[in-house]
Amino acid sequence: VERDFATYEGDSPFSFAATLIPMHKALLAHCRIAADAPPGQWVFTRLDLCNRPASFQRIEMKLSRILDRQLVRSEVIVEGISLGEIYFSWLRKP
Repeated sequence: VERDFATYEGDSPFSFAATLIPMHKALLAHCRIAADAPPGQWVFTRLDLCNRPASFQRIEMKLSRILDRQLVRSEVIVEGISLGEIYFSWLRKP
C-alpha cells in the first residue's frame, strides 16, 4: 500500500471478491480516511465490474473518490486493465 494505491501480486487462496475486500480495507486503514470520524468500521457496500476474471496475478486498487469521509470509491485494475469500482461506507458504532 502506497499513498492512495494498493497492489496485490501472486496467487490468492481466495475468490476474486474475497481478495478485493480485505485489500481495500487495508488501503483505507493506510490512508486513515476515517481517522477523526466517530467510532465505527468500514463496510463493503458495492462492487461494479464489467467482468470478473477467472484468474489473476496482479490486482491494483486506486482511491478515486471520497465523499464526506463516509463513502469511498476505488478503481479496480487487473493485469493493467480497469474492470470497475469497489465501494465502502463508514458505519458508525451504535
